[in-house]
Amino acid sequence: MNNIHHRDISENNLMFTRVKGGVIGVLNDFDLSIIHRDDHPLASERTGTIPFMSSDLFKAFDTSHNIPHVYAYDVESFVYVALWISARYQDGEVINHDVYREWTQTTIAPRDLAGTKCDSFTYPAMPTSLHAQHCNIILRLADEVAQCLDKARAR
Repeated sequence: MNNIHHRDISENNLMFTRVKGGVIGVLNDFDLSIIHRDDHPLASERTGTIPFMSSDLFKAFDTSHNIPHVYAYDVESFVYVALWISARYQDGEVINHDVYREWTQTTIAPRDLAGTKCDSFTYPAMPTSLHAQHCNIILRLADEVAQCLDKARAR
């Protein structure tokens, strides 16, 4: 997926299949994706599914600032999806409906909701028993994403 920015990583845009004892992930729904071919900033449209949207893009709803899309925003969205699934699902069924429910609330100010989502990188909800083994991997990815976003913001 070299130079492709999906811009709508969400729970419903990820699938997996089992092949020969392994798991293969599939990302679908490229309607909002763009191909980045050079070093120029990308379009600054705020795209994505609200619960999984990058915190920087979400904070921009409160302002008139245009924020160019960076690849790290897709990775950040992927981390939100991983946290969401690991804390809410067991064997393909939602068992914890209230976990991360605030991410779906449109009555919370975007800046506050962005802060709540970022806090989940440090203080995630407990994963379901099936996903407990994945939690450390997700948190390592969250830490890497936070570092990448800090570097992008410093530019």
